[in-house]
Amino acid sequence: MTFVHWEIEADCELPEHSHHHEQVVNMIEGQYELTIDGQTYILNPGNVAFIPSHAVHEGKGITICRIFDVFFLDREGHK
Repeated sequence: MTFVHWEIEADCELPEHSHHHEQVVNMIEGQYELTIDGQTYILNPGNVAFIPSHAVHEGKGITICRIFDVFFLDREGHK
């Protein structure tokens, strides 16, 4: 597993991408727009989102945000 704490500025964009790791997004502070496979969510503090392996996703800070992400290998055991 990889644990990452992000501090994101308002209007900062994460370009569309995918990866073989599954990801759990934990909103700590602020508001963040997250699109997963074409479905857009507005995340607020306390929200959690799951990004499956190989899912195309992108995001944007609506306000200044703090996010705690957890990445883990897909169930097929890719390294």
